[in-house]
Amino acid sequence: MKVVNESFTFSTRGEIDFVDLTNRLEEVVGRSGIKNGLAHIFAPHATGILIITEHEPGMDNDIRDLLEKLIPSQHQFLLERAKDPNQITLEPVHGFFVERRMVRSYFAPN
Repeated sequence: MKVVNESFTFSTRGEIDFVDLTNRLEEVVGRSGIKNGLAHIFAPHATGILIITEHEPGMDNDIRDLLEKLIPSQHQFLLERAKDPNQITLEPVHGFFVERRMVRSYFAPN
């Protein structure tokens, strides 16, 4: 059995960004020489997800709108720090991304 392992990086912009990886993934599979098999694609970042669907600007905007309705970017999220269970600190950015990641993972698990 032939196994090929290849990694690549890419950048995103803003709170919600969509990057079409289709061409890059096709190149990796093409170079592998494998005709039948599985491709395992993994996004290791805590707030990143993979969505396997058509890349269409209208759908991208619909997903952005849905996430903003479900988890508004202006909402104040409270996260407890494990260091001191009696102290609650305001960490709006981290809470925002963690909760959005949970919702996105439910609808598009990777």
